[in-house]
Amino acid sequence: MPDIDVRRLRAVMALHGDTGKSLARRLGLSRASLSRALNGRREFRVGEALKICELYQLTPAQVATIFFSGGRHGSA
Repeated sequence: MPDIDVRRLRAVMALHGDTGKSLARRLGLSRASLSRALNGRREFRVGEALKICELYQLTPAQVATIFFSGGRHGSA
């Protein structure tokens, strides 16, 4: 999966009242594992990305800009 736009993902998380810790819990990940994915040290697995899309009811446009932006933006 290509680099994600961390800034946009964090904005969506904030809109839903999530922190890294709470999103990690919702995804069944450790906070460290989520942090590695957000920092580009590991890729999000397809199932994790799908769960994020489901949790936040992302539109196709949001999915494209967050998960297929072609580069890492912002910081984790």
